[in-house]
Amino acid sequence: MEMQNTYNTQAYTLQTHVYNDAMAMLKMGVPISVVAKTLKIPSEQIRHLKNERSNNNE
Repeated sequence: MEMQNTYNTQAYTLQTHVYNDAMAMLKMGVPISVVAKTLKIPSEQIRHLKNERSNNNE
């Protein structure tokens, strides 16, 4: 169980860094497809992170 918690923490930290990088690029006007290719993650994950964060801010 502890290993799973460690993995979840690391995954969340990675998501936070990826999200911050992706959001910075999107704010500069970079298309999602280019952000996804640059960060080597699916564009759907960027959309998901963006939606998840906007839901948390409500």
